[in-house]
Amino acid sequence: MKSSILIVEGVWGVGKSTLIKRLLSDHSTLKFLREPEYPEATLLLSKEKKIFDWYFEKHIQNIEKARLIQSKKKNSVVIERSVVSSLAYAEVILGWSEHQVAPYFFKAQALNIKSENFILLHLVNIDRSILRMRELCLTDQANYETLRRMDNCLKKYSNLLGL
Repeated sequence: MKSSILIVEGVWGVGKSTLIKRLLSDHSTLKFLREPEYPEATLLLSKEKKIFDWYFEKHIQNIEKARLIQSKKKNSVVIERSVVSSLAYAEVILGWSEHQVAPYFFKAQALNIKSENFILLHLVNIDRSILRMRELCLTDQANYETLRRMDNCLKKYSNLLGL
């Protein structure tokens, strides 16, 4: 079977980690690249744009690492979140315009992640009752709408990047 790179995307609490744990337990040769953890850079970064730039670059590095693992070891790789999440986050959470997001989109597009060995798995589950069960404390309509907008943006950028 041909090795591939699986990108797992989705809003908070949708089950990305649960799915990835299951995949890793069922497939011993599968390699995993975790979403970058921001706390290591907390002292270095203080502004939203710097934080976004840090995440965006780390997501690019994960894609490059995945390509290297796949080409050298012939293993399939799972990546938790990617530049798709970064782009959606900038638009929905930071409120950036398409003009502000565009340079990052073109940089993401240059990665050519629409090639045949990339697979995007976009998990969707934004039912209010399920989210409440996951303890995301969606006490007001604005939080729910933010998740819905984030999910729609993930779809939009996935499609634009050819995934």
